Amino acid sequence: MNFIFCFCVLKKSCRFAKILPMKSSKLLFHLIFLAVIWSSCSRYNVVHVEHNTATSKKNGLYYSLPKTIVTIDVTVTKTEKIRGPYFAFADKYLGLKNVISANSTDYEISDIAFNTFSEPDSAQLYFLEIKKYGKRNKSIYLALSESGIIQSANVKPEKNREINNSSSTILNPITDDDNYNFFAESNIFEKVDTIIEKVNLDTTIIERKTFKHSFVEKSIELKAKEAADFIMRTKESRFNVISGSAEVAYEKGSIQYMNEELLKIETDYMNLFTGITKTKTLKYRYTYVPEKMKSGMTRQLFLFSTKEGVVDSTSNTWEPVEILMNSVDNLKNISVYTATKEKLNPKKHGLYYRLPDYAMFTIKQGNDIIKSETILISQLGVVTFLPAKKNYLQFYPNIGSLKSVKVCK
Repeated sequence: MNFIFCFCVLKKSCRFAKILPMKSSKLLFHLIFLAVIWSSCSRYNVVHVEHNTATSKKNGLYYSLPKTIVTIDVTVTKTEKIRGPYFAFADKYLGLKNVISANSTDYEISDIAFNTFSEPDSAQLYFLEIKKYGKRNKSIYLALSESGIIQSANVKPEKNREINNSSSTILNPITDDDNYNFFAESNIFEKVDTIIEKVNLDTTIIERKTFKHSFVEKSIELKAKEAADFIMRTKESRFNVISGSAEVAYEKGSIQYMNEELLKIETDYMNLFTGITKTKTLKYRYTYVPEKMKSGMTRQLFLFSTKEGVVDSTSNTWEPVEILMNSVDNLKNISVYTATKEKLNPKKHGLYYRLPDYAMFTIKQGNDIIKSETILISQLGVVTFLPAKKNYLQFYPNIGSLKSVKVCK
């Protein structure tokens, strides 16, 4: 509207230019040109809102800069070894020596991954004052995220999805409760005892045989022997199917199916002697808020034991897993420069933005380093501001630094 208004004034003034002297008409054109530039590059002021900031009397809106939150995703592998019920007879009936002879559970940190997300920084909240031309406000276009983080100014923002991860610890086990597959078998067998009774009839001795039938519970060894015999028969059946020794000429698909099913049965019975190994994946997430005062300091994430896994409570029997942050501090000179700039311009400020800095994050298990990575952190950098005039800006939404700038002269 400002530009259209000035254009109309310029058009009307051309009619009067013929009447005015040459010097006066040049002066008029210069004044109109300055008015157009002044209206298109309108000025405004941005105030840093703190607990002791005086309330502005002007209209305006709030925006904030983002703060980087680091997430540490820890993957722990749980390995359970369960001995088979017939492990004691594996060598005797099958000739297997290296079988699981005792139940055990072991934990191992298999992976650690760093990720980041942003949230509004309560220490970097700003109020943009909008001044008026008479009864109308100056126009300015700001694009904000759902949480109020600035995305762009006077430019249509790019499509950026704001990440909002949960800060709570997450336990997500992959459960698998399959142990041993037992097949229906008789737990008793018929025992036949032969009783021989000798009877004397005069001079003749007669033997009388009596058969006594009884049912007896099978011993563990007898069950193991029967299972081993069944394994051998299954192996023989598989060999007959694969080698074509069967009485019926089966098709290829039928042979493959029968071989797979016989192999499953054989494996299930073999596990009764060898034992089984189960693996579960446990995932945990921890959050860390980087601050300059925390540089060089360690923080305990959790306690870990190879026998019990991740433990959050304090104990002397587990080994601590800690995170250490060391700020790279590449922006020392810029920090001094921006502080001087703030003193020279104590009243008028344009939009504030961030210059982020890097930090080295290290995960230690006891004295061993198990993960190290350099991450760009917004709040470890420097906050500065642009000139107090209408600029065309795009921000990196998760960092708060400038992505593109068009400064109005």
